[in-house]
Amino acid sequence: IHLPSGTDDAKVEKNSFGKALLTYSPNTGGGMGNILRYLGILVALAGGWLLFKNMQGAKTKPRLNTVYEPITTHKEIDTPHENKEIGS
Repeated sequence: IHLPSGTDDAKVEKNSFGKALLTYSPNTGGGMGNILRYLGILVALAGGWLLFKNMQGAKTKPRLNTVYEPITTHKEIDTPHENKEIGS
């Protein structure tokens, strides 16, 4: 039996059917798993904060000062299908 390096408390026991059962507790020394865990928590918190800010923004008026002026005058547009003399 070859166990991974860093294992502690390796025991060989028998289960209720009489089969051998190997139990051990691995020594977790890898920092990459912790980095990914904390990065995932950070991404989840940032997503929650953005959701909260988005929900707040829906209750307020737009912050841009837009000016809407309806068109009241109509200009005639020269169309190319009209027959006009050029240079007269």
